[in-house]
Amino acid sequence: NVLHIVLESFTADVIGHLGDDQHNTPCLDSIAATGLCYTHFYAAGDRTYKSIPAILAGYPSIPNLFIHHYDTKYKKSPNLFAPFQQAGYATNFWYGGELEFAQLKSAILTLGCKNIIDKNAFPLAQQTSKWGVHDHLFFEKFLQTPLPKQPFFSTMLTLSSHEPFDVPMKAHFVDTAGNKQEAIAFRNSVYYTDKSLGKFLQEFSKKEEYKNTLVVITADHGAYYPKYRDIGYVPEKYRIPLVFTGGALNKKMVGKKIQALGSHVDLAYTLATILKKDAKNAVWSCNLADTTQLKRVFYAFKEGAGWITKDGAIAYSNIDNKNYYIQDSSKLVVQQKQVKAFLQYLVTDFKSK
Repeated sequence: NVLHIVLESFTADVIGHLGDDQHNTPCLDSIAATGLCYTHFYAAGDRTYKSIPAILAGYPSIPNLFIHHYDTKYKKSPNLFAPFQQAGYATNFWYGGELEFAQLKSAILTLGCKNIIDKNAFPLAQQTSKWGVHDHLFFEKFLQTPLPKQPFFSTMLTLSSHEPFDVPMKAHFVDTAGNKQEAIAFRNSVYYTDKSLGKFLQEFSKKEEYKNTLVVITADHGAYYPKYRDIGYVPEKYRIPLVFTGGALNKKMVGKKIQALGSHVDLAYTLATILKKDAKNAVWSCNLADTTQLKRVFYAFKEGAGWITKDGAIAYSNIDNKNYYIQDSSKLVVQQKQVKAFLQYLVTDFKSK
């Protein structure tokens, strides 16, 4: 089984094992310490509706364009669900809110997901968040629902750490250093979701199915808070967690930290390969499990794209043909050629579908 948990806005800026010192995510940090942790993993885009296609289809984000708005093209994209469905897996997508936003429900159905659980599965009395059902109730619903008899591939998308951060708990963080209230509220929402996640996995681990389940934890994107990253192209804004845990995790991987680069699109190839499924359609992916493979990260924002390799990073504007960000000027010429070539090939591929 594969349980894929996508945490709303869990930026590296608030995660302890990725460098934060505020003890914001004790549960996730504990899970990372006893699982397999990637320390240089990046989101494909800066919004949920940009990243979900990359997570579920292994197709990179394109600046100022959403592939799932083009059904005929989206159907021809790679697909994370497909190899599991072909192998007889039950496929599910869980969300405590309304998936119609940004046509995400249509995108998930187009990829062939057989079962969608959204806020309509919850009583109105539980829909007390602006976006739907708070995460502790969301996780409880999963635990209370009978698991499929056949192997399952389930994706869960949380929502409580989305603005306005109105979580149902007493504030854990308070303003003692003149911090802006939005940043404090965001930290509290992340702490709440982290606590809910920890309790959920503790309860899930008691189920018989857990010993045969690989749990994959990541985020949909980074966040503006708590460091007020209002510059949308810097690589740090896209850095997010990736942790593997669960009873099916190879014991040789327990406690390991991998520093190799990776991004959302790499999950398609990696999960299919780990489970010995067909990965030939994941043409945009690298294998995260192969630490000898040369890795690169491509991420998109409205005006252009970012490119990260072992040699550094660059953020390039395809509108006015200039560089917004340069990490290493000695690599500028090479990296600009690389990101432009990748973007050109990506757009050409999209147009040809």
